[in-house]
Amino acid sequence: MMAKRTTKLAQAETGQLDVERIAAQIAECKNLDELRDIRDQARAIAAYKRARGASLAAQSDAVEITLRAERQLGRLCKEVTGGKAGGRNVKAKSQPVTLLSDLDITAKQSSRWQKLAAINDAAFDAFVASTRDKGQRLTTVGAVAALSGTRPRKPPEWDASDEATKVFNFLMDTARRWKPADIKELERAVSQALGAIQMRSRK
Repeated sequence: MMAKRTTKLAQAETGQLDVERIAAQIAECKNLDELRDIRDQARAIAAYKRARGASLAAQSDAVEITLRAERQLGRLCKEVTGGKAGGRNVKAKSQPVTLLSDLDITAKQSSRWQKLAAINDAAFDAFVASTRDKGQRLTTVGAVAALSGTRPRKPPEWDASDEATKVFNFLMDTARRWKPADIKELERAVSQALGAIQMRSRK
């Protein structure tokens, strides 16, 4: 069973995400589970807004929160693993060995997040502001590539389980808003979407 969400993302009076308040919350957070919760919610919101055709600015708010959460996750991963992406912290023999897999974090995620965390704050903030001002799309891969001087080798690997979890989390986060008629409409829409996906997979 999936853990129940405990973190709520702050919203401004306009109903949009309050990026400044959430960024401050992220900077002070030292809990891996809470940070992943913030990241997962922000990613789900970004995907939802993109699917609904929301403005790039609204999408970028969610992506910026995702990036800031991943930077903080990178800092904590480094503390846990001693800086080894896949890893384990073996600084002292008396300390228990900590594996990222025990924390449900992949070596790939840890490596990417630690690269984001290694970027100094001023450079990161300038990159985010510049990208948004130019009307360009923010992405984790793009941020790492632009700020670490490397080129992205390939698009992020598709993870069906991760994507399905995002859909599940979004539905659970908005569960209170669903009325019986809405649920029937949702069932119809999901059925149509799955049918379309199956049709595409056969081509």
